[in-house]
Amino acid sequence: MELPLVSVVILNWNGLPYVITCLKSVLASDYPRFSVIVIDNGSTDGSDKAIEMQFPNVLLYRMENNLGYAAGNNIGIVESLNKGCDYILLLNNDTEVPPNMIYSVVSDMLQNPQAGVVGVKIYLLEEPDRFWAVGGVFRSNRLHTLGINEHDHGQYNNVKLDFVFGCGILIKSEVFEKIGLLDTRFFFYYEDIDLCLRAKKAGFDVLLASEATLKHKKRLESQRASKFKAYQYERSRILFYCKYLVGRAKLWFVLAQIPHQIVSALRYIYHEKRLSMWLEGICGMFDGFSRCIRLC
Repeated sequence: MELPLVSVVILNWNGLPYVITCLKSVLASDYPRFSVIVIDNGSTDGSDKAIEMQFPNVLLYRMENNLGYAAGNNIGIVESLNKGCDYILLLNNDTEVPPNMIYSVVSDMLQNPQAGVVGVKIYLLEEPDRFWAVGGVFRSNRLHTLGINEHDHGQYNNVKLDFVFGCGILIKSEVFEKIGLLDTRFFFYYEDIDLCLRAKKAGFDVLLASEATLKHKKRLESQRASKFKAYQYERSRILFYCKYLVGRAKLWFVLAQIPHQIVSALRYIYHEKRLSMWLEGICGMFDGFSRCIRLC
């Protein structure tokens, strides 16, 4: 039987030299049927030119501006679907994959016919014996992320999850054909979780790969370490919960934002981070609420 055709989509925004290392690791894969698409989201650090020079066989799309994670990846997803790819592998540009990763995650997909989304075990590059994270569940109107900074003792092998993370995620083309593309209302953050929940609602399983792994360059909790990211995280968080909560649960969520932001401010002070980042998060929160109101 011929192996499925896989399209690897990598989104890049000012990722030099990370994206170069990522591409070298992907192109060293032992899987025989895959192609690579890089969507450059308006980089200004020369990474797009470096990709073009060093990897002439990689299909490179240059965007004039930063479109965000969802809109940027959608360009690569549409191209992959048009090429007739069976599976699409989304990768962050700051990841490194072992040679057998694509083969391993494809094997998990083939062995689980009901699966539509398979995430890989994500380890910290700086501490390769620890998870970055593995995914999570949506229970009691809350997201619960699993595996953060844990050692791998096989506790998550073949577990069915509600969501996995988009820095390393294999998706059947059939999923996009059935539920549509990534929701571009999320500039970045939460769009991968949203995709997984939509896939589950459509009848697909979301799994964590049994052996496929990759290494990620930063801790999960460090992702909001800039004003821009703090803004986008809070904005997407509000949009996500407004999308998935209804009735009384949504009302309680809105009311809970006052104590939530007080705790967030205290956490910023405790960790000696700039309160200006917290204020950016507040702005992102109000932006999220304003968009939710307009959508109602």
